[in-house]
Amino acid sequence: LQNMSEDPYGHYTLANDIDCSASADWNNGQGFVPIGGLEVLSDALSGTPFTGTLDGAGHKITNLTMNRPGAPAGLFMSIDGTTIKDLTFDGGQIAGTRANDGTVYTDLIINPVVGTLAAVASNSVIDNVDSNIDLPSDPVYGLNGGAGGLVGIVMPSIFGFGTATTNMTITNSDVSGDV
Repeated sequence: LQNMSEDPYGHYTLANDIDCSASADWNNGQGFVPIGGLEVLSDALSGTPFTGTLDGAGHKITNLTMNRPGAPAGLFMSIDGTTIKDLTFDGGQIAGTRANDGTVYTDLIINPVVGTLAAVASNSVIDNVDSNIDLPSDPVYGLNGGAGGLVGIVMPSIFGFGTATTNMTITNSDVSGDV
């Protein structure tokens, strides 16, 4: 799963359920590293948004864990122009907090942007994706933060991806858990 970050343009289909219990101990307790990046925020968060596809083929990703102080959190940091379908998230925790060391990216202190599937989304289709995962986060202040069950925030493509419009579609999806 983590290796999808090596090709954010790729087309992936899950062949079985994936237990991510071990991710809680990865990266000095920060867990799974979100796939894809945000092109405009800073070198610390830069990278290419995930623009490939992910077909869960009816499988589950369980016990996914992230604790990303001062950075967006979700399976994908950002998606743009992608289709993600037929996938269930069950158990685990994805937490976003303000950077406790006062880290500043561009001219903003990054507040949490958290979503199970994607922290930031634009121009994408999400179909039949369910989530039962907790998303504990600091309170969100201003426009530089957001938390949602599947997607933290939907942004126009001008947020580093191209044009100033977005077309998001989320269908046949369910969310439970604490936000």
